[in-house]
Amino acid sequence: RWNLEIARALQNLRSAGCRLVWTLHNLVPHGARGQEAAAAARLYREFARQADGAIHHTAWGQQLANRAFAFRPGCRQAVIPFGYFPDEAPPALTKAAARQALEIAESEMLLLTVGAAGPRKNLDLIAEAIGSVPDVPCRLVMAGTIDDRLAQDLARRAGGRIRFVGRLDQAGLSRLARAADYLVFAPPADQLTSGGPHVSESFGLPQITT
Repeated sequence: RWNLEIARALQNLRSAGCRLVWTLHNLVPHGARGQEAAAAARLYREFARQADGAIHHTAWGQQLANRAFAFRPGCRQAVIPFGYFPDEAPPALTKAAARQALEIAESEMLLLTVGAAGPRKNLDLIAEAIGSVPDVPCRLVMAGTIDDRLAQDLARRAGGRIRFVGRLDQAGLSRLARAADYLVFAPPADQLTSGGPHVSESFGLPQITT
């Protein structure tokens, strides 16, 4: 029912002379499965059919979206990079000082993930990669919310070399990013962009991604 209501709202907006611009983040909403995913796909097709303009964050994402949806004839499409968050400028703190504050040895490679944890984010792949190299001094720090069951599973896969720090304020995230060596990210195939990796741009942090 909500699908139909939204479709009618889009049509009413167009009838009133409003221009509709759609910013595409994913091909399906976060966590959508089964009937929910099918309903969302129908709604997204309606967005494409009604949109006067579409904003994609990458040329790759634009290609995927155009394969998935039939956009309105004459729809103007533009690629506008996500960009970084200027408020997350690195603090005036050295890497050594940040590591000392977090009690992390200078010899240890520190990997960072950012954002709410969930099964679809492929964090198990990252944890297993760490667990597969027990002789390499490295640790994964996960900043963001996570449920206990998933945390226990990831810790097991990584051989215990994970630290969960929860959701951080801006100062805490800045300190952690300054201490890290890399940001790691393993996006699902239907995710076109994410705010998490752009933390690496904000802090000049190298990124490892699949």
